[in-house]
Amino acid sequence: MNAGVYIHVPFCRSKCDYCSFLSVPVEPIVDGSSGGLFGRYVERLMAEIGSRAHETSDKAIDTIYFGGGTPSLLEPALVDRVIEAVRSAFRPAPAGLEITMECNPEDFHPDWINGIRGAGVNRVVLGVQSLDGNLRSVMGRRGRIPDTVMLEAFFAAGDIVHCVDLIVGIPGQTREGLALELGRILAYRPEHLSAYILSVDRGTPLARRLVPTPEMELEQRRRFEELIAAMEGAGYAHYEVSNFSLPGFESRHNMKYWTFAPYFGYGPGAHSFNGRERFFNPGTVQEYLDGPWKGPIPDERGANAPADEFLLTGLRLRRGITASAYLAATGSRMPASLAEEFERLAEMGLAVVERDGADMRYRFTLEGMFHMDGLVARLAARL
Repeated sequence: MNAGVYIHVPFCRSKCDYCSFLSVPVEPIVDGSSGGLFGRYVERLMAEIGSRAHETSDKAIDTIYFGGGTPSLLEPALVDRVIEAVRSAFRPAPAGLEITMECNPEDFHPDWINGIRGAGVNRVVLGVQSLDGNLRSVMGRRGRIPDTVMLEAFFAAGDIVHCVDLIVGIPGQTREGLALELGRILAYRPEHLSAYILSVDRGTPLARRLVPTPEMELEQRRRFEELIAAMEGAGYAHYEVSNFSLPGFESRHNMKYWTFAPYFGYGPGAHSFNGRERFFNPGTVQEYLDGPWKGPIPDERGANAPADEFLLTGLRLRRGITASAYLAATGSRMPASLAEEFERLAEMGLAVVERDGADMRYRFTLEGMFHMDGLVARLAARL
């Protein structure tokens, strides 16, 4: 099974109020020399990738994903160096390597996208989040609002898969407002769209001024149901809770997380899974840069962790899981108590249990997906 690679770029121009990810606001220093911040960081990434080659040299990769933070702060020459370091640390990748980079609108420029395309990037995720200035203010979204000129330039860029990230369920967002934003985006026919319900995470600036209420959560659900209907009506497959694609354009990298495929993460806070064990990179950005950095450490889990995680990730997919996939991921057959719980959920209209050839398939209904966290905990209690 081919592996995926995640490259964490933990820098951003300014931290948005809703963001709970590991990121550090910095002035955009794009000097690619060893003395520049981003140049130093790329040198450290390359050193880590090389020092861990003993973990990866017998594995092939078919996806690389630059996430953050704001990876689009990196100059194309630095992106190229990281990609070459990754290629050197793994067996030759098969044809069709998917290389994805997240891009903030304020970093987008035709010269930049031409440069990263030259480095090998063939999938770009534009972090639109919202086109409505008022809604962006409500959630504390920083940066440039994509205008028509920028959007047209982005979608005119050839030889890349065009992806868009949106946030829905922002207080004050109406049915009409969502339809207007979606209409503007879908007019360009992006191959992929990710839509996330606004989350108010503890410890963020947003949490200090916004307390979710049952009424807010109900409105968030309505907006998401409207988005699903619009996306499916436009010919997009709702293949994962938050993800929609035209046929053949699913995120191959993210599918690795949801199907228990191996992946290797580089940079502070990055996680890895070699197919058996999980690891993570501890420490702050400064510790990663200045060292001494001791490398990834085991992410200790309980005895039921493989089964718990398989349910948590696999049931995010609209196609769900199968009994045979459960066996492959956990090394044991699905317990009868778990199958019986799925049957009970099916009777409640929250799940579907169906035969799939010689296998059994288990998946959530759309209603079940709106209660996913509680249902997965309920299922895990039957292990």
